[in-house]
Amino acid sequence: MSHTALAAPARSFVSTQAWSTVWWAYRQFSDRKGQRLGRKLRFLSRSLFYWQGSVRWFQLLQQTSLGTLAKREGAFWERVHRPFFDCRLTAAERAELLLNHYRLLFTLLKPGLVEPILNGQGWPLAQLQGKSGAVYTLQFTRNGKFDKEGGMCLQLLAEGRVLVTLTLLLAEGAEGRVIKVGGAQGGLNCREALKQATRDLHGIQPRLLLVEALRRVARWFAAARIEAITQAQHVYRAGRYSWKKQIQMDYVALWDMCGGSRRADGLYDIPLQAPERSREIPANKRAEYRRREALYQDMSEQMYQTLYLQQA
Repeated sequence: MSHTALAAPARSFVSTQAWSTVWWAYRQFSDRKGQRLGRKLRFLSRSLFYWQGSVRWFQLLQQTSLGTLAKREGAFWERVHRPFFDCRLTAAERAELLLNHYRLLFTLLKPGLVEPILNGQGWPLAQLQGKSGAVYTLQFTRNGKFDKEGGMCLQLLAEGRVLVTLTLLLAEGAEGRVIKVGGAQGGLNCREALKQATRDLHGIQPRLLLVEALRRVARWFAAARIEAITQAQHVYRAGRYSWKKQIQMDYVALWDMCGGSRRADGLYDIPLQAPERSREIPANKRAEYRRREALYQDMSEQMYQTLYLQQA
């Protein structure tokens, strides 16, 4: 089938300007080495079938440094065509989430901070010291492996090794700003490392520490709420991916531990403040409790310096 044959019917429902944008994206996508003809034609046909969302996404790639990223990572062009964040979303809803996230990211952060995040180099938010002297780093970054779940990652690393990752989306709507959590992952082969980190962090589980860091990010973002996916709505429940990957994390258990409440649509609302702890602390636990509070305070102060003062 020739390109002309595909193009002819498209003009009847796609404006000249929209067609020009789709054709530009097709040429950019096709110029990548090793692209097979079948994949090129599928990309073009999907771009025309979902033309409204596709055009808006391609225009964003044209106008921002995301276009440079897409030249390195061919799958970035197709993100608007594939399941994303919540397996129930339509193509139009996927496009809206993607556009909203990246526009907010470019608005909130200086260009010198956005690029390291998008390129996967990371932007450190805080560094905490464990009992053993090991250094634990909180950072914003992006990892292409998690692009189906969200647009950026909040990670906890131990001496440079990833322990836990939360995949996030920034969103804004009629009810205000929202941080959406599309995934939670433990690091590769790090079960023992997670146990060691819990001991080293005065009994704080790394995943719970990361949620506390997320709450501080939400305050900086002026978010009205944090909402989180569960196994039932996870993008890997989409038919396209359901046979490829198992979901390891028990999302419901995690969100329950964080004081979350299930909504009618199946998502969880995570409170912006941690649930009130019991005042009755056993005498033999008080010293450890004080060390935990000191660690949280250190994290808060460092994140304040990074998020507010470096951005000023």
